[in-house]
Amino acid sequence: HFVFFTIIYLILGVFLCIAGLLAKSIPQRTLPINMWLPYDYSSPVVYWISCLLTVYSSCVVAYFNAIYNLLFLEIMMQITVQVKLLKYRNNVMVKTLIRANNDDQDRLKMLERRLFNDSVTHHVAIL
Repeated sequence: HFVFFTIIYLILGVFLCIAGLLAKSIPQRTLPINMWLPYDYSSPVVYWISCLLTVYSSCVVAYFNAIYNLLFLEIMMQITVQVKLLKYRNNVMVKTLIRANNDDQDRLKMLERRLFNDSVTHHVAIL
């Protein structure tokens, strides 16, 4: 459902922004975004080509901006989860080693190496 709502968000958000710009600019025969162009766009054909290119470029920029924001948020959430997982695994490792402290020292070192290796292997695999 997340992907569906994300796509709807992108389409509706960009469409509403562009529709608002066009509603103001078309009756006045101005471009949707104030800009200087090196040619005269008073001719209807040139105006519509310029207007459509402006709208298209605005849509592309808006889509990239929205996708970047969603991607950045998702990456930050993944990093946060992985840091919390690392903290949890380290806490479990310390508690396990404290409980096994009375065992043979060789077994304790092997257990420590195995637990540490598991934690490192998991987080290296993420990178």
